[in-house]
Amino acid sequence: MTTTTMSFSEAVKNCFSKAVTFTGRSRRSEFWYWQLFSFIVSIAIAVTSNITANLPVVPSVIGFSLFAWNILSWLVSFSVSVRRLHDTGHSGWWYGGYLIAGIVFFIWIIVEIVLVAVDIPNIEAIEAADALRMVIGFLGKLAIPYIIYFAYGILLLVWMCTDSHAGANKYGKNPKEYIPETIPTAAAVPVGNSPAETTTAEITPITDHKPEDNKSEGNYNQEI
Repeated sequence: MTTTTMSFSEAVKNCFSKAVTFTGRSRRSEFWYWQLFSFIVSIAIAVTSNITANLPVVPSVIGFSLFAWNILSWLVSFSVSVRRLHDTGHSGWWYGGYLIAGIVFFIWIIVEIVLVAVDIPNIEAIEAADALRMVIGFLGKLAIPYIIYFAYGILLLVWMCTDSHAGANKYGKNPKEYIPETIPTAAAVPVGNSPAETTTAEITPITDHKPEDNKSEGNYNQEI
């Protein structure tokens, strides 16, 4: 059994080819190479958008490209994250739960802001002390859920940095291990005792009587 390596280009190509594959396993290098590639492409698109902001038509094209890239990169990141968790022996639902928790947390913040705005019909008439108390109370409601969500993210980050689970697990074979095929070899024949010699010895006819013996028996029968 040997350990294989994965280059940057191989990792990116593999992630694109498995953009909608949520089964199997992905090693650390594949996951982190993809994160690096996604970051570089996003920065390149953003810089290009700023440079070509004053040109006609180009900003809309760049904006559409950035939108399409964000969707594609999110999908690929989702699938490779699930496979990375599989590689460490954890269910991909850990990452799905993190995304769901993030969406719920974001919606809850929006609802809280709307409720605060509804309770204050005339925000300009509020004194500074009352506004400060409201802000502190609002942040206090968010503190505990945010700490839990942050700890959840740290746990996932630790798993993403963990080495592959040794050997195969319930999600598939270890992507880092390669078992070469064994080619059967011919058995060695002992010197001086070859099968040819043995066979020859076994099939060599054994003569019990010599011609002289047959002649003597004939003479004996005649005499009788």
